[in-house]
Amino acid sequence: MTRQACGTAWQRRVLLGALVFFFALCSLAGFDARAQTPNFGLDFPGDGAARRMLVWHNPFPIYDATYVFRVFPRKKTVPTNSQTGYYTTFFWGNDGAFSWQGGQPNTYYGAHPYPIPAPNGPGQWEIAARSNDFVTGSEVVWDRWYTQAFRAWRESPTITHHEFYWDLPDTTKVIRQTIVDSGWASVNPPTPAIVMGQAPNLNGASWRGYPGWDELNGVIRGIQLYSGLLSLADIQAEIANPMSTTAGQNLIWYLNLNPRPSDVTDKKGVGTPHDPSWDGTTAREWTDNAVPPVPTVSLTANPTSVTSGGASTLTWSSTNATSCTASGGWSGAKATSGSQSTGALSANSNFTLTCTGAGGSASASATVTVTAAPPPPPVPTASLTANPASVTSGGASTLTWSSTNATSCTASGGWSGTKATSGSQSTGALSATTDFFLTCTGAGGSASVSARVTVTGVPTVSLTANPTSVVSGSASTLTWSSTNATSCTASGGWSGTKATSGSQSTGALSATTDFFLACTGAGGSASASATVTVAAAGANFGLNFPGDGSVRRMLFWHNPFPIYDATYIFKVFPRKKTVPTNSPTGYYTTFFWGNDGTFIWQGGNANTYYGAHPYPIPAPNGAGQWEISVYSNDFVTGSEVVWDRWYTQAFRAWRESPSITHHEFYWDLPDTTKVITHTVVDPAWASVNPPTPAIVMGQAPNLNGQSWGGYPGWEEFNGVIRGIQFYSGLLSLADIQAEIANPMSTTAGQNLIWYLNLNPRPSDVTDKKGVGTPHNPSWDGTTALEWTE
Repeated sequence: MTRQACGTAWQRRVLLGALVFFFALCSLAGFDARAQTPNFGLDFPGDGAARRMLVWHNPFPIYDATYVFRVFPRKKTVPTNSQTGYYTTFFWGNDGAFSWQGGQPNTYYGAHPYPIPAPNGPGQWEIAARSNDFVTGSEVVWDRWYTQAFRAWRESPTITHHEFYWDLPDTTKVIRQTIVDSGWASVNPPTPAIVMGQAPNLNGASWRGYPGWDELNGVIRGIQLYSGLLSLADIQAEIANPMSTTAGQNLIWYLNLNPRPSDVTDKKGVGTPHDPSWDGTTAREWTDNAVPPVPTVSLTANPTSVTSGGASTLTWSSTNATSCTASGGWSGAKATSGSQSTGALSANSNFTLTCTGAGGSASASATVTVTAAPPPPPVPTASLTANPASVTSGGASTLTWSSTNATSCTASGGWSGTKATSGSQSTGALSATTDFFLTCTGAGGSASVSARVTVTGVPTVSLTANPTSVVSGSASTLTWSSTNATSCTASGGWSGTKATSGSQSTGALSATTDFFLACTGAGGSASASATVTVAAAGANFGLNFPGDGSVRRMLFWHNPFPIYDATYIFKVFPRKKTVPTNSPTGYYTTFFWGNDGTFIWQGGNANTYYGAHPYPIPAPNGAGQWEISVYSNDFVTGSEVVWDRWYTQAFRAWRESPSITHHEFYWDLPDTTKVITHTVVDPAWASVNPPTPAIVMGQAPNLNGQSWGGYPGWEEFNGVIRGIQFYSGLLSLADIQAEIANPMSTTAGQNLIWYLNLNPRPSDVTDKKGVGTPHNPSWDGTTALEWTE
């Protein structure tokens, strides 16, 4: 009969009134349960060196439940501010991240010693629940057995209760905590589990990455788990005799009073067995009649032989030891396992380690032999020359090199790759001054050398004028630069010695003028010229789009006024494109309000845009007809554009109601009968702005650096645009005619004018209205060409 069985019988005899007789009988017989049938338990060392956690995955629901167990806690020795001072006796929660629900913990509880203050203060018995630690207020009495019980039950969807009897049979030693929160434990964690001895597994380690974080230091045994709520009287009876109560028989879920690391199976003998498993290695085995094992120790040195001044690494381990002491070539207390450098050694050294435990002591030694250091290898030298050291552009030089005490050489700079330790090689044709580097390496280190070949290049020069066309009495700015030149001389429309780079005004010009610049250097001379065309005062200007689509040249205003209401006036001189059969280059863009990006920006559909231009019928390379482009349609005049003549045009757009918008394109004013109109009836049309709202002229919007469809200048206008007048509201037809004759001459024109430039030039598209905020556009890509009359 074991002591537990004796105790069980004692409790039964209490109920029968025979306590004294039975106790005396056990004593007179000299009964020693430990000697006859040893007790076993799970011994957790508390050093956190490895994962050793007992786990039941997918257990019974968190509420209601009762847990009974016996623990023998030992106090941890924790370094200051170390994160290893936490314990785990048992825990119901997620076997993974603690904060698994949107960065917050939920659906868990546990009972253990808890460090006050955390993380390395003295432990107090606690309930852990709802992100709090509810403690007794006094330190655990260590190194003694406790019989403990934990009860958890749900009163309602919003109220849960928790009781931890931490030193039974004394029921006054209890912690209670009630949670009032409808969100608490309303959903299971990702991996529900009951764990004992160590915190759950997070990526192969315990919480916060420490291998054995929250490991118990002590022994756990007498494990009784019930999938429902037992009364306190039932708990006391079940401790004395498991499954002796009706509730205990009905609710017992797991039972193992004497668990061993090799046998933690369910011993209840009824219903479905609920066997746990070990995460990582097992706990150690505890028994109450074990003979302390004799310590063992191993100590090795690697390497075992070093040259004078070198070091070796000592590595040691032990079993059944609680402390180790070093002697010989090292000294002091050591951990029971570890590694350490010997430091620099100048003579043969013997290192001894003695480790002690409850079963005695054991020693091991390791010797490191020290040999004399060999003399250092000679340091390499290297030389590198270039002959000749100076060449003209296109010429070559010969590199010659040699080295001593080197086994390899590597080239860099003007040459590259592995080279022999001596040799010669041509540089090949050079166009610029070049540095050549050589690094030669041997056992004694490296040596680096270099040689420079100076290249006297042929001069180059560039000269530009901006603008290239001015009216009589105006000036342009000349800008120039050169290479390989030491002096420059001007001629033509200017004269004298100039710096090798700079800028200068032409001064007022009255006639078209050529400007020349000649720059001279060691490699010869070079010349450049620029012409400034002078137009008579009062000349007309415009933006000339060549229509070949070879480059991006688009005038744009980002984030303009709203798409409705608005009025646009402009003058155009369209030229007919010559388009190869089936080529997609026959489209035009005069003006467009919409997305500066993909055309179909709204879920693969187009929205919130309009425009007016020539449109090829049939597309993509038929004869052009004037059109309104809106609502994924092209509404045309029905006859081909008359090319190579000037048109004064106006476009009006306004919203009648949330579902109705109107559009009018007068394509040859002052004849108001030459008009295209279209009304859109759709509440979704233009109900939201595109991602990049813009007004563009001359070319379609920018899609990944190109126009729509991937063609660089897709839908480029072919012709001239000038006389640009934008109004941020609806003008009457009479006001439009008056504004064409004299901008800002009407009250509506004065109030609504948004942008004005009657004579735009590629170099000057600024807003000329002179009132309010200027709305200056920008060029996407290069500019249009300049047209003048």
